[in-house]
Amino acid sequence: MYTYLIADDETLIRQGTIKKLDPISDRIKCIGEASNGMECLEKAEKLNPDIFLIDMQMPVMDGVELLPKIHESYPEKPIIVISGYKNFDYIKEALSSQAIDYILKPFSREQIQNVVKNAIAKIEQVAVAEKQLEASQSEKENANLKYDYQLIQNLIHGHSIKDASFASRTLKEKLQNRSFILITLYKSNGLSENSVNGILRDNLLEESSFYISDSIASAMGFLFLLFTNGSLDYQHRLCEHTMQMILRESDISKGNLLFGVSSVSSAITDIHRLYLETADALNLQLISESDRHIYYCSESSSVKDLHWDKTDELLFRLEAGAQDEVARLTNELFAWYHTITNCTLLDIKCHCAQISSQVSNIIRSYVGQRSNLDGKSVAIQNIVSSLFTESEIRSYYRQYFSNVADMIRPKSAYLEGDTIDQIKLYINRNYMKNLTMEFISSLFYLNRSYCSHMFKQKTGQNFVDYLNEIRINKSKELLKNPERKMYQVAKAVGYDNIKYYYRVFRKYSGMTPSEYQSKNSTPG
Repeated sequence: MYTYLIADDETLIRQGTIKKLDPISDRIKCIGEASNGMECLEKAEKLNPDIFLIDMQMPVMDGVELLPKIHESYPEKPIIVISGYKNFDYIKEALSSQAIDYILKPFSREQIQNVVKNAIAKIEQVAVAEKQLEASQSEKENANLKYDYQLIQNLIHGHSIKDASFASRTLKEKLQNRSFILITLYKSNGLSENSVNGILRDNLLEESSFYISDSIASAMGFLFLLFTNGSLDYQHRLCEHTMQMILRESDISKGNLLFGVSSVSSAITDIHRLYLETADALNLQLISESDRHIYYCSESSSVKDLHWDKTDELLFRLEAGAQDEVARLTNELFAWYHTITNCTLLDIKCHCAQISSQVSNIIRSYVGQRSNLDGKSVAIQNIVSSLFTESEIRSYYRQYFSNVADMIRPKSAYLEGDTIDQIKLYINRNYMKNLTMEFISSLFYLNRSYCSHMFKQKTGQNFVDYLNEIRINKSKELLKNPERKMYQVAKAVGYDNIKYYYRVFRKYSGMTPSEYQSKNSTPG
């Protein structure tokens, strides 16, 4: 029976992780919990667990500081890093601390069980290895090659490496006096390193190429094609030939296999730049061309300025905790992308990033703790940046939006209470948007005429007067700053037409915005 210690500042995450590991309790059990890095070190000394499960973001001492201490004190014990961030600084620290797996929140029962089983397997492998005789020259070369592959992965992901020289004879000889092209292979249901290497071997390409899997993302792998000489046209034709060979392999071609192809380089320090080229190529694939496989790097295209007319409804349903409606709207959002001419994955990623930024603001208004929310949008985008199919991006955001709705629902201001009071609250929070009675009544599932009648009956004002009064009062607060321009103030409170703003302001204040600012502004 193996034991593990889990360190995470969120009690629910710890309890959820322990519960997800219950099905393999015959092989491993939780021996302790810690809410920060310092507590983790103290309990580790007392309990001496076999495996560590460590979150990167914790108070007192976070994962970045904790990992090297754990590795120094317990160099042979497996570390599983858990994080909401696909942050290469975190990944670099995890790799340098010999973490065997880096798993991203939210994760499934199967994912956490698999990484723990992997950790157990590593322990058992080490136990067997300790009984073996000193490695042969071949084994030493394999170890050096494994080190070199890890070095290449670090370079691909942009880690700063002091010494980028290779240890293995194999790669030294392959790369000597050669240029290369990097091909990023992406398949959402995973890639088999053995299968790809088998194709290279069967087609006598082992001497002029090599392939490595990504230790972070199982869906991704990297193929290096090496050239001693030859024209650019020859190099591209060889790329095409190699990719077509891989596509013909039945075990690999099942599912949508994608290729991102870089330009040519002869400098090992260029690997990260080449990887970014392949990622750009994959991001520029058109979602209407789902049967396409091969993408070469090209000139970057501009991102479309997308405006979905149901964004505000989605945000409201999220805040109301309406998971079914959120799921429906998320499906509508991704269906809408297909109506846009030449829509790319990059367009989708950027537009979803804008929405998730607004979602983070909603979460912040309920949670009220910036410390746990800062960087959440960045964390989401770090995860999404490594997804290269529309279905995966859609699936990720469906899960993310559903989780947000579920989290907010018990605290939602729109869950209970008088409907008109809820409408007033919505107006007060969203006065700067393009609000109409038709839109408001649809949010609350009311007939427009009935909603208008009830609103005036309970507030004593019609909808437009109530909205204008809020906007004018908000604009008065902004006008106290003498540096504010009139068009900026008008825009900030929901008026796109500056002349109309002047007219409404005069109606409710008896003076123009300029006159009000002149009399009431306070120098900063």
